[in-house]
Amino acid sequence: MHRGDESIVKFSECGEGLYVWRPEAYSKINKLSPHLNFTQTVNDLEKLYTPRQVQSTKKVRELQRRLAYPPQQRFEHIIKSGYILNCPYTVGDVRRAYHIYGPIVEALKGKTTRARPVIVPSHALVKLPSYIMNTHQQVTSHFMY
Repeated sequence: MHRGDESIVKFSECGEGLYVWRPEAYSKINKLSPHLNFTQTVNDLEKLYTPRQVQSTKKVRELQRRLAYPPQQRFEHIIKSGYILNCPYTVGDVRRAYHIYGPIVEALKGKTTRARPVIVPSHALVKLPSYIMNTHQQVTSHFMY
């Protein structure tokens, strides 16, 4: 892979068409620190946009909350079609909000279905012989597994 600073990052094949990048080998060649961090925070993503764009994404999220969290495609359709009169937001604001903040957690919690419980096997009852029942009438047996 050719990077913007004209350095080359080499991926080695590890089997079945899957390639892996080993940062240790890359750092020795290009004298970079092998300690890398590939996480993106909201602050990092907000820095990709202007302050006005970030402010509009926050307001778009508030509007989406007030509309009871419609899905992103439906919300984009609402904005694009002009269902809300004099709406100052665009579809780009909605997409930026999704890029910066990700999916809305409250909406996901409300739409997540419960996993099907594990089926408990039923065991047929075994009839005890009459001589055991006659001598042990006060004993209760339980099958535990």
